[in-house]
Amino acid sequence: MTLTVAEVLGKGIALLVVTLCVGRWVRTPEGRGALWLGTAAALVLLPIACLWGPELGRWPGVAAPSQHSLGAVMWRAAGWLAAGWLAAGWLAAGWLAVGWLAGVGVGLAALARSSWLVARHWRHSSPCVDARLLDLLAQCAREQRLARVPALRCGDRRVSPFTAGWRRPWIHLPDTASRWGHDVLQSVLAHECAHIRMRHWPARRLSALALLVHWPNPLAWILYRQCVRDQEWACDDRAMASGIHGVRYAGDLVQAARQQHIALASSGFPSLRHRVLRAVQGEARGLAWRPQQCVRVVSAVVLVGLALGSLGVASPQTHAPSRDASGAGPLFGPHGLFGPDALLRR
Repeated sequence: MTLTVAEVLGKGIALLVVTLCVGRWVRTPEGRGALWLGTAAALVLLPIACLWGPELGRWPGVAAPSQHSLGAVMWRAAGWLAAGWLAAGWLAAGWLAVGWLAGVGVGLAALARSSWLVARHWRHSSPCVDARLLDLLAQCAREQRLARVPALRCGDRRVSPFTAGWRRPWIHLPDTASRWGHDVLQSVLAHECAHIRMRHWPARRLSALALLVHWPNPLAWILYRQCVRDQEWACDDRAMASGIHGVRYAGDLVQAARQQHIALASSGFPSLRHRVLRAVQGEARGLAWRPQQCVRVVSAVVLVGLALGSLGVASPQTHAPSRDASGAGPLFGPHGLFGPDALLRR
């Protein structure tokens, strides 16, 4: 199991290095978000590909890669690098698997606690009955081209606005939101509807699952942070593309943070200062990717990850002694029963 963990982590390092380098050339947050989503899916499927990939060599018509091929040398080097990096300071190589399983257990507990908190906010909140909020929500849903108007619930005033749910998403607002201004509410609801439009909730859950599997890899943490950041930036772009001016949107972000007594961040990892500066300086382009483009990017990255996981080193095969066409080579060989040496002895 230790070698399998080292192999998975090593291939994960190679995949993350490639995707993070490619992400620097993607200019829009939505494009980078599709790239991060495909990478997260590939990281989740990477252990399965590492286990089942070498079996491809046993299938009819599929040859196993050579022991000295470039791909075999690359993944072997990455595996040894990861094993040496992660096993440094540990007493034995067996502790690598034990430590990885312990980290996975802690991550599962954190993920379960996050899901429990979301369910708790749903239970302790109440459906919004304010006509002004419901009208603004319906307007923002039409602007973001949502199939249905999401449910709006009001709850704890200490909790920032957020979106949750996959099949039936819903929006949570603090119970003091009814006293906010019209512009602030429009910006907040447009931002949350953009999260639903781009299905960021399941994408973030998938990224958290990928981080859970590859938690010893610092690049996986960088990927998760950039995924959350680009999701927030993409929603800012969508909200401003709906007709909200950048300067006004930046002011609305500050007002919403002031209402919630938030000094550094309005939600997640992205800092409020960076979002405000981005909106004021006009860096938000509002460029939207079509769903077909996102599907192509995600599919391409997943295929690359599966191909990387299926690379394996062919084990040296032992060759049986050669026989002639009749299958009786040892009998008629030089030292066989009917060979030349036996005939001379007779």
